[in-house]
Amino acid sequence: KDDAALSLPQPFIQAGFPKDLARDLAQGQGRAVFASSRGDERSWVRRDRSMSIYTYHLVEALQGAGNRSGDTVVRLSNLVTHLSLTVPESARELGGARQTPFYDWSTEDFAVALVRGGKGLPAEGWQEPAAGEQFAPSAYTATLTGSGAIAQGDSVAAGAGGIAIGRVGGDLSLGGKPNNQGDNDDAA
Repeated sequence: KDDAALSLPQPFIQAGFPKDLARDLAQGQGRAVFASSRGDERSWVRRDRSMSIYTYHLVEALQGAGNRSGDTVVRLSNLVTHLSLTVPESARELGGARQTPFYDWSTEDFAVALVRGGKGLPAEGWQEPAAGEQFAPSAYTATLTGSGAIAQGDSVAAGAGGIAIGRVGGDLSLGGKPNNQGDNDDAA
C-alpha cells in the first residue's frame, strides 16, 4: 500500500470514503434525466471554449455550489436548483442567448455526490475557486489496442483499426506502428 499523498488539482481534495456516507449514496431508486437545454434551444459553449456552460455549472453543483453550509452530500434537488439559476444567466451574458436546462425524474431526491469528500461545506458555504485554481483538463495521451473506441476532448473518436472520426490534428497515429521522430519522415 502506497501512503504517499496524491497531487490533485484545486479544488479537489484527497479523502477516504466515509462508510456512513457510502450508505447514504446507496439509498434510493428510480431514474433522473438531465439535458443541457430544451429541444428548441442550443447548448452554448463558454467564451474560453474550455467546456459548455451547462458542464461548467454542473461541475460547480457537484462540488456543492447549490448546497448550504454543513451539507455533506449533493442531491438531485441541489443540481436542479443550481443549474436552473446559473445556466440561463450565463447564456444571457453571452449576448442574450437562451438556454434552459431540462430535468425529468421519477424518484426520490437521492444523493449523487459527496461535498468535499464528505466533510461538507464550511460555515461560509461554497465559494467559487479562484481563476488559477479552477480545474481544467490537461493534455493527455490515449492508446487504443484491439477493438474499442476512444472519444477525446477535441471531438476525435478512434475505433478499431485506428479509424478516426472528427477533427484530427497534432501528433496522431492512425493505425500501424508508431512513426518514431526522425525515422521515415516522408511517410504519410
